[in-house]
Amino acid sequence: MKCSKIQIKLSNYLDNALPDNEKEEIANHLQTCPSCQEEFATLKKLQSTLGLLDDISAPDGFSSNLIGKIHEIERKTESTMPYAVFGRTVMAAACTAVILLSIIFGNHIGKTLYKETAGKRLPCDSRVIEVLETQVSNELAVYLKNNSKYSIQVGGEQ
Repeated sequence: MKCSKIQIKLSNYLDNALPDNEKEEIANHLQTCPSCQEEFATLKKLQSTLGLLDDISAPDGFSSNLIGKIHEIERKTESTMPYAVFGRTVMAAACTAVILLSIIFGNHIGKTLYKETAGKRLPCDSRVIEVLETQVSNELAVYLKNNSKYSIQVGGEQ
């Protein structure tokens, strides 16, 4: 087990709250790892220091006030829940409608553009064509160089 996983489990190891096989694995690791030994020593020291603190008790009525507040929050949550579910449903329907409309109108616009440009030669900047041709030929050369038993010459290299 790596140190990061060991250190996460050290507190449970100290509390004797791990299965026997994990306890044994951690014990073996602690014998050989100074970093984890230091972390374990710090945890033991912290536990003993916390053990010296006096117990404190909650004020009178704390538990009943806490339970009352929890019930109040639950009632508020339950009363707004139908709106939350309704809101999610409306949001899902709205997203679905947007996607469907995008598909329909995108398809319509695409067909219209295709009809208008079919058979026509569209103007294109010669620099764009030159850059694309160079890029495609370079990528093809690299592909052939890496995936073929044949070599080709590109820009004076072979």
